[in-house]
Amino acid sequence: MAKNLAYLPDVVKPDSGSQTTPLYYVYDYNGTSVNAAKETENYTIYGVLYNWAAAMAGSESSSNNPSGVQGICPQGWHIPSDAEWTQLSDYLGGGRCCRR
Repeated sequence: MAKNLAYLPDVVKPDSGSQTTPLYYVYDYNGTSVNAAKETENYTIYGVLYNWAAAMAGSESSSNNPSGVQGICPQGWHIPSDAEWTQLSDYLGGGRCCRR
């Protein structure tokens, strides 16, 4: 993928939060109007921020490599698992820069 999906079915204020309800945010936008959010420069440049529930789109997490979890990704793409991030980190030099 070359850019953010910018999938925005609705938008909430940045101080909203939930572990279970899908939430969609536009950086530095404090309203709730999808049309107004889509007119902001940050939407155009950065796209949309998603909480975990939104990104997963009802899918369960996976520790597989590859994860096999499509979530909100387009066909042919997937949400990476921790095992995939670890593989990338190791490839880039390991704990020196990328591990928690």
